[in-house]
Amino acid sequence: MIRVCAAVIREQGMILVSDRPKLNKWEFPGGKCEPGESIYDCIRRELQEELDLQIIPLDVIFDYSYTYPDKQVHLTFIRCIRCPGSEPRSAEGQHFRWIRTEYLASLDFLDADKRIAELLSKAAVTN
Repeated sequence: MIRVCAAVIREQGMILVSDRPKLNKWEFPGGKCEPGESIYDCIRRELQEELDLQIIPLDVIFDYSYTYPDKQVHLTFIRCIRCPGSEPRSAEGQHFRWIRTEYLASLDFLDADKRIAELLSKAAVTN
């Protein structure tokens, strides 16, 4: 099983998402944990590599396994905040955007990310 961490960064009613260019899908930014790496070290490293973004991981908000036809992943979604003055920029060629939380479910997410996108979107509408 592959361990994957993803960041949920929410600011002013918007959440940061990035694309997976080869698949033409959206995802919560993050990536695979290295052997022996904590989830918090992983999410800091991945966001630095992908978006040149420095973050402070806070807590796990969602954690589950998802089975693709060719692999199984264990996803840990971590609520994070940006370090003061740190702005995202595409460091590895992927696009990113801030989207209103209630519109998350309207994006074409990777299958493993759809569940949390729908939950966050519904929660925003009911609040």
